[in-house]
Amino acid sequence: MDTIARLAASMTSVLTDAQIQIVEKQLEIRFDGLPNWKISVASHPNTKRYQLIETYIDFFPLCLASLSRLELQRLAASENLGLRGVTVVPLRPEENDDRSGLRIRACFIAQNGDSDDETENLAIDILTVLTFARTLEDRVTDNTIAGEFSFELYNSRFESPSISQSTRFVNTGQKTFDGSHDRVFAEVLKVVKPEFAHEIRNAGVRTAIISSADRLEIVAKIPSEIPMFIAHAPLMTLDGMTPPQLWALLEGLNSNVETGHFEANPTDMVLSFTSWKHLTNDMHQFSFDHAIVSVSRAFKTASSTPLAPVQMVGGTLTAPHKADILDAVFIGKRAA
Repeated sequence: MDTIARLAASMTSVLTDAQIQIVEKQLEIRFDGLPNWKISVASHPNTKRYQLIETYIDFFPLCLASLSRLELQRLAASENLGLRGVTVVPLRPEENDDRSGLRIRACFIAQNGDSDDETENLAIDILTVLTFARTLEDRVTDNTIAGEFSFELYNSRFESPSISQSTRFVNTGQKTFDGSHDRVFAEVLKVVKPEFAHEIRNAGVRTAIISSADRLEIVAKIPSEIPMFIAHAPLMTLDGMTPPQLWALLEGLNSNVETGHFEANPTDMVLSFTSWKHLTNDMHQFSFDHAIVSVSRAFKTASSTPLAPVQMVGGTLTAPHKADILDAVFIGKRAA
């Protein structure tokens, strides 16, 4: 039995109100009462030992049909800023029957699909992606005039700095994880330093700054009352880049990300990366390792990507600047 078949069997007992089938080596899931929402689950090879489990919904509301590729890039960039739990990626019309839309995706690293951790994480991802997709549908509908999406309305309601820079945690695992956030965080930090030669500084109960070998300062955190481990780092400043260049850059970077996503603060043009792992009751250390390593990989990817004039910061931002970024990422939870 392969990974997808194992996950299908486990989801049948966990998501009792869902219709689950395997179609072309992927799971297709629909919930009773929500027939128009199809959730897909795919398995992608990662290494010889691990696989990437991707859960996604392709979202094609009529009000987005007339948006250009640049406008879709802008919408995805705005939605990803401060978002934790899912990633939004533009869908190219030429690859989707001339339809403009967005993909809402969530991924985690797995082995064979036969552990409780993988079962619980997938169930959380399925419900989280569906929850965010339905919320996003309401948001784009509320910003539609005469059947067409209005960036003027959207900008006034969601793109202003006071709104877009706050953190939005999308997580449906509160009823799944019944352990101690503090204990999990302490266990993760025990392994990080010897395994990756990282220096751990300013470690608190559920927050720490981890200095990596490539000079990044990674903020590791389990937010209060949110069963999610998060790793985040500012990567570089994008001096001289215009907003359209930035939106296109983010689409290109996020289209090739395994877990988490790149985002950029339009106020100071700092490119950052965030990865996460939902907390489950059968957690494996490699999944937290992957969340941390993903940030370092993101730095290398961005560093090798042709950009407008940039300043590599690699965790060496000045103290006031760094504080501003951390506040933007971790202070102020708002519902997605």
